[in-house]
Amino acid sequence: MNPLVRTALLAGIMTGAGCFIFSVLIYAVGMNPLMQHKFLFLPLYGIGMILAMRYYRINFGDGLMPTWKGIVIGLIINLMASALYAVMLYMLLSRIDDGMLKLYQQTAIVFFENNREEMIKNSSKEQFEAMRRNIDLMTPGAVAFDEWISKSMFGLILSVLTALAMRKRVEPVKE
Repeated sequence: MNPLVRTALLAGIMTGAGCFIFSVLIYAVGMNPLMQHKFLFLPLYGIGMILAMRYYRINFGDGLMPTWKGIVIGLIINLMASALYAVMLYMLLSRIDDGMLKLYQQTAIVFFENNREEMIKNSSKEQFEAMRRNIDLMTPGAVAFDEWISKSMFGLILSVLTALAMRKRVEPVKE
């Protein structure tokens, strides 16, 4: 297998598993990893991308890595990590413990009730009531899909920024 793809896949698996374990730990200490603390995964993503790009640059690039290779590594890591995280989250919420889903629903209900007037002002009372009812109908699959999309979007941006920061180009020889 291509060393670039192999490095990125392994880093993606480790990053996705690390994000899942981190989310479970956040939940275990009483915080909500699906609402208020949703973006605490970003440093783990960044660390995973930086370490993978650095590993590839040192071991396979002779200390050099063009920007496009960094972006490819970051995108593969992002795809693998976000998909693995979503699958593991779905399995947790649907098969093992739905407490995190219940906490998500309770937090969303409190948020809706605290911002009721402003939300009705920005839309309509009927739309507000429909959104409020949909919270109770939230399924593990919907939550996992939402997490997959949000992690993918932020990971996309982070992978490009990390690749730009980690690139090393060949300097032209001056005569």
